Amino acid sequence: AADLRLGLPEDAPLMEFMPLHDASRGDIVTRESLRKNWVTIYRAHAKGVGAPLGTDPEQQFGVNARPFTRLWCQPLDDIRSYYGEKLALYFAWLGAYCWFLRPWALLGLAVQAYLYFYGTGAAEEGFQYWTAAVCVLVVLQTSAMHVGWKAEEEALAVKWGTEGFEEQEKDRPAFKADENEPTRINRITNEMELNYPEEKRQLHSAIHYLIIAGCVAGVVVLVHVLYATAGYMEYSLGFTWASDAASLALAIMIVVLSDIYEGIVEAMVEKENHRTDTEFEDALISKTFAFQLVNNYAALGYTAFYKQYSAYGCSADSCLSDLTTLMMFILAMTVVMNLVELEIHLALWNCLKSCLCCCCRGKGDGDGG
Repeated sequence: AADLRLGLPEDAPLMEFMPLHDASRGDIVTRESLRKNWVTIYRAHAKGVGAPLGTDPEQQFGVNARPFTRLWCQPLDDIRSYYGEKLALYFAWLGAYCWFLRPWALLGLAVQAYLYFYGTGAAEEGFQYWTAAVCVLVVLQTSAMHVGWKAEEEALAVKWGTEGFEEQEKDRPAFKADENEPTRINRITNEMELNYPEEKRQLHSAIHYLIIAGCVAGVVVLVHVLYATAGYMEYSLGFTWASDAASLALAIMIVVLSDIYEGIVEAMVEKENHRTDTEFEDALISKTFAFQLVNNYAALGYTAFYKQYSAYGCSADSCLSDLTTLMMFILAMTVVMNLVELEIHLALWNCLKSCLCCCCRGKGDGDGG
């Protein structure tokens, strides 16, 4: 056990582990096979790349993927065998989401091509039928996506044996019993189990939501202050670059606050002491969503709907140019931060491999001596 824990303290809970897969040990799905069939899918054989959806017949080994679906194919069964059901379901959702959005991607390209060749033209007066038609299509597509994913999720749960998982879920390793009443009798199983009062958890959760509300209010105020400062610098002091600088500052703010909040929200949810991993993740998702929704979209909403009515207004006749600039900065910052995070993870992985190799080499030398 000490060797498996790699020097961790004996009293520290082992939260999770990931087994390594090696073809020399008889594993069929390895990192090399996943890289071939998942990352470089056009270099792989059509029988191993899977399909866009987990319930497609092409997911079965030996069935060729359809040529026009190769861009969306994922070997979900191999991903499940290598990483487990949790990550496989995550990528199944991403794949289904991209697959369902194909019509809108084609429609957007068609609209952009039309605007590029024919221009926008004069604005129509009165009721705009095209706008109403698009709104109806969006509602129908959203409903279809929801129904389609629910069916996909239930089918994958049956296929991978995760149906009814929450009813049989065990306690988290980090779950701690109450000091005053550490155990209780489960009313369903009539067995002793660790106890933590729900009232304490709800109290902690309420306090944390108040903290999140303060963070959300701070983000809104910060967005308003940045835009007001940029407007003053541009129209009163003559700095024409102030609007672009504000967009860049907002993009940096979104990325930085998002990273900072991730650590804060994990500590808050850990303090609530949830019994199971599902309860922990549900609380983490709800608290993350409450802040990230405002953090990621407050600046965009302010620019699109409120900035034109503010004291300084927009840079041009409409706020579309300001909104486009802001979105470009946000996208660029997100890509840069993802690349930096990837490089950090690769560096840590290489360092870990070097340490493990040194430990194994040293242990082998010690045994030989």
